[in-house]
Amino acid sequence: MTSRECIGPGGLAGLQNRDGGASGVFGGFDSHTLPPFRTVVLAVLFALCSGWGGAVAAQADSAASIYRNAPVSPMGAFFRSLTVPGWAQAKLDRRLTGGIFLAFEGLALGMSIKADRELAYLKDRGEPDEVLDGKRQEREDWITLVVFNHLFAALDGFVGSHLYDFPDELKIRAAPSGLGAVVTIPVRFR
Repeated sequence: MTSRECIGPGGLAGLQNRDGGASGVFGGFDSHTLPPFRTVVLAVLFALCSGWGGAVAAQADSAASIYRNAPVSPMGAFFRSLTVPGWAQAKLDRRLTGGIFLAFEGLALGMSIKADRELAYLKDRGEPDEVLDGKRQEREDWITLVVFNHLFAALDGFVGSHLYDFPDELKIRAAPSGLGAVVTIPVRFR
């Protein structure tokens, strides 16, 4: 056999264990080829002491600089939109999204107030409990939508602050074979 021949799933012939091992099967992983644990620990300590660990610190600094570029921190955006849906989105230059959250908030609040007034009117008229229960359920549904709108706006503000520096040039197009999609993500190095 030459070194370029393949031996099935084990890879190239030159990379196989040829002794057969205890099981008599050629190929596979030999744990004795790994460096001893002591060598790995010393190599990691040397890398940290010699300044190779500076790349990790620089990476942490660059992650912190992303938050400095965003007009509001992720938790700040979370609490802003938890207070008033759409506030963080407006601060992050996502005014359409903020407007949608605010408009839905107004709609849901208006409908919950309307359902509350209808419930009071039905009680004054002496309607049966089945009608009152249905109106109470409608009011609770609208109040639930108000709460979820606050929560979704807050989570959207949190994620939007994290992704503030994400490039807008993300494109999705159909693959030539028609079986999948191709995603092109431009990468910037600073």
